[in-house]
Amino acid sequence: MELHPEGTFNDVEILDHGFDESPDKGTLNFWVKFKTEHGEIGGRFYMSEKAIEHTCKKIAAMGFRGDDLNELAGGETLLGKLCQITVEHEEYDGTTRARVGFVNENHSTGNWSHNEAAALKASQFNAIWRAQKGNAASSDTVPF
Repeated sequence: MELHPEGTFNDVEILDHGFDESPDKGTLNFWVKFKTEHGEIGGRFYMSEKAIEHTCKKIAAMGFRGDDLNELAGGETLLGKLCQITVEHEEYDGTTRARVGFVNENHSTGNWSHNEAAALKASQFNAIWRAQKGNAASSDTVPF
């Protein structure tokens, strides 16, 4: 089986999902089978005291709006929903494997937005910008 490529993928369809426990530590997991344009990839999201906040954010990004996580047990609640995932490669026991690192709402911009208040604050650096720009007038590159 070919290794899923790294990257951020939009319009990722959820094919199945559910809960299980790791056999070695007994950690509860929420697992999801995703489908990207490169094929299927599974994600496992831990439900420990340390990780639960991040896992809940990922589940919400997948489109879950319920009040009871047990609604996710049957694999039908999120079926067909679309989200954005980031696939990373990692070494594990001497083998490179693909794993789902991040889950965001579909076509997420990573919380980047046009913020007028921030733009006004940026104007305090205009004098420095103009000075740098003036020093690099003969260059086509940005002076930083």
